[in-house]
Amino acid sequence: MLLQRILTSLAIVLAVGSIIYFLTGPVFATVVTLIAALATYEWAGFMRLQSVLAKTVYVLGFLIFAWIVLAGGVWSDGVYLGLLGYWLIALILMGFYPKGAALVRQPILLGLAGYIVLLGVVFSVVSIRNTEAGVILLYWLIVITAATDVGAYFAGRALGSHRLAPALSPGKTWEGALGGGVLALSLGLTGAVWLLQIQPTFAAVLIILLIGLAILGDLFESLIKRATGIKDSGRLLPGHGGILDRIDSLLMTSPLAAWVLT
Repeated sequence: MLLQRILTSLAIVLAVGSIIYFLTGPVFATVVTLIAALATYEWAGFMRLQSVLAKTVYVLGFLIFAWIVLAGGVWSDGVYLGLLGYWLIALILMGFYPKGAALVRQPILLGLAGYIVLLGVVFSVVSIRNTEAGVILLYWLIVITAATDVGAYFAGRALGSHRLAPALSPGKTWEGALGGGVLALSLGLTGAVWLLQIQPTFAAVLIILLIGLAILGDLFESLIKRATGIKDSGRLLPGHGGILDRIDSLLMTSPLAAWVLT
């Protein structure tokens, strides 16, 4: 299982790294949107949409909204603030779970939530890529997000004993979160200072915020899974589950990074 997970991770790194490095402009935006559309198809499962037709209609709705956002230029700082408000509500639901689980299960609310968070990550990633240092910035963001997850996995397995959020994800521990945070902070601060030439104190504060959001993004998907009774969002990536399982942390980290760095 671990070997399968490692091999899939290497394939993901190669594919994502190539997309970020070689693709630009509308082509990059289109590919990112299509990847998000796959995640949207998985999200439809949380809504209990059973047929392929129903899921496809939901995905088509997402693609229409994505085109309006990207081509129409309707995204703004005000939308980032609206997205922040949404995440605050999500944090409240996570903090009080299982209270509020019935609200999380509402298909219409779930559908709107899926559009909001997935459009947020698409626009944020595209906005970062369109900056002068977009390639390095995206690599940097993904390294921080991935290091938080990888460090938490191994530190949790080796040292974990105190549960982080037992009602949402019994396998996650404070020791794992700390291990992931230390790894992500070390790598992120090195990249910020040497590659991006960001002032160290500012970089450290931003990275710590991103680490916290990466952990919360992971817990957010756990909240959705727990509330809907669905174990895996998908099976597209052997050893990793679905697309959502790989981008759950980016759902929270990418909007902050885009807002601050662009």
